[in-house]
Amino acid sequence: MFFGERKHTIDEKNRIRIPKEYRAELGMDIVIGHGVNKCLYVYPLETFVKLNEDKIQIDEFDYEKQYALSGFISSYSKPEIDSQGRFILPKELKNFANIKKNIVTRGVRDRIEIWSEEELGRGVAEAGSKDAEILGKKA
Repeated sequence: MFFGERKHTIDEKNRIRIPKEYRAELGMDIVIGHGVNKCLYVYPLETFVKLNEDKIQIDEFDYEKQYALSGFISSYSKPEIDSQGRFILPKELKNFANIKKNIVTRGVRDRIEIWSEEELGRGVAEAGSKDAEILGKKA
């Protein structure tokens, strides 16, 4: 299980470093792609495969579901991680997440989320007092 939050930056070669605390559980065989709310999801490959096993059963003639699945799955790639836990962030993912320089990496249950600091700030401001309600707690 992943948890916690770390702040860091993308370097001039578009490399992101996976924080040391996450590397052991994450492993070297990962996938990265579109998350929700302008963030990126990073999964261990094995977890990603398990999460998507049920989607293999989608009827190939259900065009709406196939289109959504195609868009989601095709956004993922399998980066090569160096010995320091860095990988090159593909340009299309960098643009999707609006990443410029400052990054926030969050552990969220079975995945890691990578946010641009600005996008995360906007999301926190928009969510505001809704957090308790969304998580099923009374304010």
